Amino acid sequence: MEPHKISPLPPLYGLALCGGKSRRMGQDKASLRYEQRRQIERAFQLLSRFCERVFVSIREDQREISLYESFPYLIDRHKGIGPISGIAAAFDAYPKSAWLVMAIDLPLADSRLLIRLVENRCSDKAAIAFSRDRSRHGKKVVFIEPLCTIYEPLILPLLRKGIDSHEYSIRGLMLQTDIRLIHLSDRADLTKLTNVNDRESYTKIIRHKNPIKIP
Repeated sequence: MEPHKISPLPPLYGLALCGGKSRRMGQDKASLRYEQRRQIERAFQLLSRFCERVFVSIREDQREISLYESFPYLIDRHKGIGPISGIAAAFDAYPKSAWLVMAIDLPLADSRLLIRLVENRCSDKAAIAFSRDRSRHGKKVVFIEPLCTIYEPLILPLLRKGIDSHEYSIRGLMLQTDIRLIHLSDRADLTKLTNVNDRESYTKIIRHKNPIKIP
């Protein structure tokens, strides 16, 4: 009987999702400054610590914006369907790579958070994602975080199926396949996944006593 062979892991590429409209913020969230640096620079630097190559995901109409001219980018092919478009475009460009995907509105994410995803990669899982407990209608439910996640090439057929069938919820698609979940319960870890989507939340972050760093 032959010993079980462990498949080598695909190369890991990074993707900063910057294709949202940022309507609630009133300006492109990638341009927001934290400690004198734009968030796109911070996110790109953070992903570069773990990934062989890093790209930003943008809409077609963002192509000429000077904010993105110094970063390698991939264009969302499908308009108005959310983050699934950017992730699918990344796999279309490099289908044999895994993707460490991070939304641009997560300024508190750091290397200690991302390394937990990297260290839990598995060749037979479609994704490695964080989960947390949430209360809904008085009941505890498990919430999966789809926008700070590693997607392995196994997820690609499901992404294409979702787009073709107009099922654009990445979280919903993840429930249809075999993924590895890293459950977070520590308050400090949960805080790192805080979305900064409007001026109020941005103001709270920059007024915090402790400066934001990428350790």
